Amino acid sequence: MSCDECDARSDATTKCVIKHHPEALMLLLKRFEFDYRCITYVKINCTVDVPCTLQIPDNQPYELYAMVEHSGDLRSGYYSATIRPEDDGRWHSFNDKSVTELHSQPFQSDKVEK
Repeated sequence: MSCDECDARSDATTKCVIKHHPEALMLLLKRFEFDYRCITYVKINCTVDVPCTLQIPDNQPYELYAMVEHSGDLRSGYYSATIRPEDDGRWHSFNDKSVTELHSQPFQSDKVEK
């Protein structure tokens, strides 16, 4: 960050606090960053641990029921979704052509998916 008064620059940390917890929480991961060497945006392809349950302060638990994934790059690709409908508790894969029940159900063994 830079100071408008003295024009000095320093490292900074930002913090977000949820004061009123929503009934449904949606998180969006930043998956693209600007590469100054290539002067273009590039996709971040790191592995992300996704917990089945997220516990945030004030004892507000959130249970995962859907994930949306993007395959491709910044200018092209497609989205697919993995969703657990409330009626049966089984996970299903949704894409442009079909809906199929997953044979290997996520979050069954260690409650964390990558």
